[in-house]
Amino acid sequence: MTITMEFDAPYVAEQLRFLRKVKKLTQENVADACNLSTRTIEKIESGRHRPQDQTVRSLCRGLGMDQAYFAKPTPAEVERQKAAALKALRTTAVVPTKIVRSAQHLMAIFGDEHALQIDLASVDDETLELAATLADLLTDWGDIWSDMPVSGRLDAARSMAAVCTDLERAGYLVHMGTYRAQQRIELGKRIVFRVLVVSVRRRTESENLCFAIVNLGDGLELPPEDMSPLVSEAKPDDRRRSSELG
Repeated sequence: MTITMEFDAPYVAEQLRFLRKVKKLTQENVADACNLSTRTIEKIESGRHRPQDQTVRSLCRGLGMDQAYFAKPTPAEVERQKAAALKALRTTAVVPTKIVRSAQHLMAIFGDEHALQIDLASVDDETLELAATLADLLTDWGDIWSDMPVSGRLDAARSMAAVCTDLERAGYLVHMGTYRAQQRIELGKRIVFRVLVVSVRRRTESENLCFAIVNLGDGLELPPEDMSPLVSEAKPDDRRRSSELG
């Protein structure tokens, strides 16, 4: 079924306010993630200004949502859209991140994760080899971290911090954060694991960025205890419909 994109100002405002509440984001957070100004987000949420199509596309890219989320649906599409939105929120993690500049930072966050996600998409060709060196170190040390003495961990953290410093000299910042994801293996049973997110981004674009939005892979979702109450307390029939639609 084709959804007509009708970007009604009050509807877009309501959807954006709801999304911010669920993801626990400020207007400034949304502006940073979507490469828009805070004033633009304020105007959209006022409901008095119809956003341009390009602005809606920027919102969707930054927040990991489909444009249909902001399109005013026909009455027949309301329930389907609600179920799809709940599914998207259950499979999207808002990850608090910190800029890593020292061995102490690395010692505090690194080492007990079960999986590693590294984003080097923003790195140019000249700096890619240096960023790849950091990725290799994170992978290699992560495999043996639990078996290393504290002194060995400190030496490893110092070596990784040195690469972070070199990247900053090249104009990039290393952001790190963690989130938990779960995979259901059978009825009533699940596996919960911790994921370390590492993102190397241009300093000029990410110096004030304090979170990352991660779309979980197939078969993964946030543990109920890590979800917003607005999502985890959704009615059972809503959750069932979302599963059927997925």
